[in-house]
Amino acid sequence: MEYSLSKIKNMLKLLTLFRKSKEEVIFGAESEGQSLFYTGIRVSEGIENYSGLYYITEASSVICSHFNISEDTPVSIESLFEYGHSITNLHIAINSNPTLFKVEFESDDFIDDPVKRKACVFLQSAIIGNVSIGCFIAFIGGDVELLERNKWKLTTSDRQIGPQFVANSGEIIEQEIIDHAFNKFNDLLLEQNILTIRMV
Repeated sequence: MEYSLSKIKNMLKLLTLFRKSKEEVIFGAESEGQSLFYTGIRVSEGIENYSGLYYITEASSVICSHFNISEDTPVSIESLFEYGHSITNLHIAINSNPTLFKVEFESDDFIDDPVKRKACVFLQSAIIGNVSIGCFIAFIGGDVELLERNKWKLTTSDRQIGPQFVANSGEIIEQEIIDHAFNKFNDLLLEQNILTIRMV
């Protein structure tokens, strides 16, 4: 069964509030500035812990806002659980402090250029309800560290969000379109004297 993302988020927010509250929760209702009622509710500690699912709905809400998608998008609890990991990863990628990331990659072809900054470019994607979402994200840093023969580590200090993709259920984004979008993003980064490493 599906409900709008905003309704599920608000329901889970309420349940999470009930579970966390150690004291009586006071509710009130008003209409046209007039108080209708206030009541206190003490909730049993037996309420299940929905905080993990609530975090996924909050992350979904942030993603929808970033990609200009309505929070009225219908979703199911099952789909939020199924795609929760990718939703969380996309939320972290677009919303977290870029200085927290260290990216390791393997390459036999990478040649370091000490003059240029480096960017590891990821295609991050998620599914929220019947909407597929994706974007290229470049995590940018200065020096790379050689860990082993062909293994490198980039400590990031900046992030750029590149081309974005949004498709409704049943729509397919062709690989040719994705590759073309990456090439344009790569050109944009090169103009900023940034060397790109495409992560797969």
